Amino acid sequence: MPRKKGEVMGNAAKILKIPIGPGTKFRIVDMTTEREDSYVMVNDGSYDGVFRISDQSPLGKALRGKKVGDIVSFTLPNGKSRIVGVREVVEWMPE
Repeated sequence: MPRKKGEVMGNAAKILKIPIGPGTKFRIVDMTTEREDSYVMVNDGSYDGVFRISDQSPLGKALRGKKVGDIVSFTLPNGKSRIVGVREVVEWMPE
């Protein structure tokens, strides 16, 4: 079933409500474009590639401590604002 505009959680009620922080993998949805992306939050010194977000980046600072269902806004270094909703948060174990 398609998600209604503005709906954040979708099937997320089945996911434990753990907060986003270093060592978690999370999925967010851009509330304007409805694009979904998944990331892993890492400590600032361990950033090493695509789809890893530093806890010191604008997105990392805005999302740290947030849980499934939360909606946050933040400003990018270029001055543009974004609003994202948290769809999923899971503990992440690197392979």
